[in-house]
Amino acid sequence: MRGGYVTRLLARAVGDDGRVYAFQPEEFIAFRSEYAAEQDTAVADYANVTPLRAPVAAPGFPEPLDTIITVMNFHDLYIPQMPEGTSANAIAALHAALKPGGTLVVVDHSAVEGTGTQTTDATHRIDRQTVIDDLTAAGFTLEAESDLYSRPDDNREVNMFEPEVSGQTDQFALRFRKAG
Repeated sequence: MRGGYVTRLLARAVGDDGRVYAFQPEEFIAFRSEYAAEQDTAVADYANVTPLRAPVAAPGFPEPLDTIITVMNFHDLYIPQMPEGTSANAIAALHAALKPGGTLVVVDHSAVEGTGTQTTDATHRIDRQTVIDDLTAAGFTLEAESDLYSRPDDNREVNMFEPEVSGQTDQFALRFRKAG
């Protein structure tokens, strides 16, 4: 099974009285149709998980959320296959989906510092500072970061899908807060 690991962890963490929305953008499914079946499989055993499929910039969450967690896909908002304005529109949608005081957690593969989104398509990585700049410009406040997934030996120039680095990339974890 690919994907859904964090969704399954969250389903257990929030318990029977909590709710998890497992969002799979339609654009990702159009690129790789197996994502839909993998999403269904990942959530099948969890009554407290609702799978959602919609455009990446219009997820359509059915209620205001306490927390949104995006793992290893924030960089996809910036790839050239996405329509112009996708990153800004998606970030605005994330902001709007959160309750006042809600949190957004972003975990992604680190690109070479200072590259912005120049290598995002080629490496499937993003410059950490670009994420911070774009989210704070949209009204989020960077609240915390962790080096839990840090791998300083990763040169950050290799596509994260390459066998020699797959599963071993340097990654950042950032937590942002919406004003409340």
